Amino acid sequence: MIHHQGLELLLPEGFFSTKAAKIGKEIIKTGERRITCSEFSNNKLLEEKLSDSKTYVNAEMLLKESHSLRTKQVEDKELYDAVRNGILKLVSCNEDVSQYSVLKSELDYLQEKRTAAMLQKIPEIVEDEFRQGNIQSRKAIFTIGMFHLHKIIGYLNENRIKFYASLFASNRNEDYIGE
Repeated sequence: MIHHQGLELLLPEGFFSTKAAKIGKEIIKTGERRITCSEFSNNKLLEEKLSDSKTYVNAEMLLKESHSLRTKQVEDKELYDAVRNGILKLVSCNEDVSQYSVLKSELDYLQEKRTAAMLQKIPEIVEDEFRQGNIQSRKAIFTIGMFHLHKIIGYLNENRIKFYASLFASNRNEDYIGE
């Protein structure tokens, strides 16, 4: 897809940087050689890489290893931190069922808000990179965890982003509907 569509821009979930990073196919600083795109078409090599439990790997890392892509931040740091803190609270609430329900509802709301913020930011980032001449087409690759897919598909099917404040929120003004 990268080669056939001429994609040059990667927008990964959870990536934070103050400036765009240009990823080349040069030798990694550790001395290891880069894996080429044709090598990743070999499923055995990809299976080996993904099954190595000693090394963390994700889609962004695999893409940057085998392609020259410009990487831009799409994630909102405050929302990312709020979700992370919500997860930590949820894990530490032990077995208090009433507290768990409140924290889970708040976390679900924050996750939806985070996903919506990223989706709404993508067109602006792509247009800005295109206008500046950093990419040749108005296309990008957005990498995000499977957790978010059902919401994204729903938003795309409805052609709008719509979600409601957490169940126990005191302020229903946090409901969100946006094109």
